[in-house]
Amino acid sequence: NVYTLRTVSEANAIAAQSAGKHVVCIGGSFIGMEIASSLVGIAESVTVVCNTDEPLPALGPDIGCVIRNRFEAKGVRVLVKEEAACLEGGDVVLGVTLKSGLTLAADVVIAGIGVAPPTDWLKGTCIELDERGFIKVDHLFRTTADWVYAIGDAVSAPLPLWDIESLNIQHFQTAQAH
Repeated sequence: NVYTLRTVSEANAIAAQSAGKHVVCIGGSFIGMEIASSLVGIAESVTVVCNTDEPLPALGPDIGCVIRNRFEAKGVRVLVKEEAACLEGGDVVLGVTLKSGLTLAADVVIAGIGVAPPTDWLKGTCIELDERGFIKVDHLFRTTADWVYAIGDAVSAPLPLWDIESLNIQHFQTAQAH
């Protein structure tokens, strides 16, 4: 009853297993928040555990606060500055204990803690990476190397609407909008 979300079949399994259940999403970035929003009205309860000051930290604290408030208004419990310490139960998880000592009942746990981009092979090349290892691109998805473009989950792209120079939210809309 512990899931990640990488495929359509995993999304279907999460939806089916979450109906009427207590769900804990570990991770307050895009995937964790998207899953939490999709389970409102399906699950008995939804709790998001964020190890940051606000969810969606890549969007900044002001936007994160607004999003947290919207989620809480819809019944999602958002715990900030918290981290999962261990899963309780045996083969079937019954709860999530946080580093603070709080234990959350959990019939379903979704690990949405993100991934590290597979860009180690680019270190030392003329393609610039950001501090987290994502490929820096401009608004046209050009890298710092001539004639080399990059798209997908491994890029960090600008978000001009919010005056954000470089952002990685690992969502298809980033590529679609450019």
